[in-house]
Amino acid sequence: MGRHLPDLARTFTAEVNESLELVLAVEEARTRLSPVRSQQFRLTTARVQLAYELSYLRSFALWETFLEETFVRYLCGYESASGPERPVATYCSTLSSARTMVLGSKSYLLWHNPSTVITRAKQYFISGHHETVIDASLSRLNWFAQIRHRVAHEHEDARRKFDGACMALCGRRFKSSRPGALLREWASTPGSRTRWLEVITKELSGLAYQIAPV
Repeated sequence: MGRHLPDLARTFTAEVNESLELVLAVEEARTRLSPVRSQQFRLTTARVQLAYELSYLRSFALWETFLEETFVRYLCGYESASGPERPVATYCSTLSSARTMVLGSKSYLLWHNPSTVITRAKQYFISGHHETVIDASLSRLNWFAQIRHRVAHEHEDARRKFDGACMALCGRRFKSSRPGALLREWASTPGSRTRWLEVITKELSGLAYQIAPV
């Protein structure tokens, strides 16, 4: 019997929820400051949006870490609730050897691009969870990655792709292509009032549980 995969999806979700506490605290502070004339401009809309961007960037970094950590463990024969992954070649004996094999001559790997992750998964697994789950949500994960890219970069390509993601997700663009404006915007979700930051992170959490079922 193989080693059981740690509950990495639960860990990911808990850490993301912790990052969301930042924006909840900022929103609460802004509400408390607003009646005080001398303090009401301390937390401007732009500053609140920045908190959303920081929270999202942290959450997406956690998503990338989750993908890598599950990937190398599956390469070592760790089993999820649905059993082990089928390797193209053979299992690695240690996490260190799995990382070395995947890295090759590189110092690190990027995990934010879903198409790249699918290609990597096909190289090492036969119809593995990373491939099938990410492929099923490829368009949305591309949009989420473009939001991440816009938080991290100011160049025109990042702005253009972010605008495209906004149009795809909510049918509008935002002033100055600010990702914090989108992330703070209320999403049109049936039966609830939820901001886009929470919509996206909840979706990533759901995908995490599909990649690493418990």
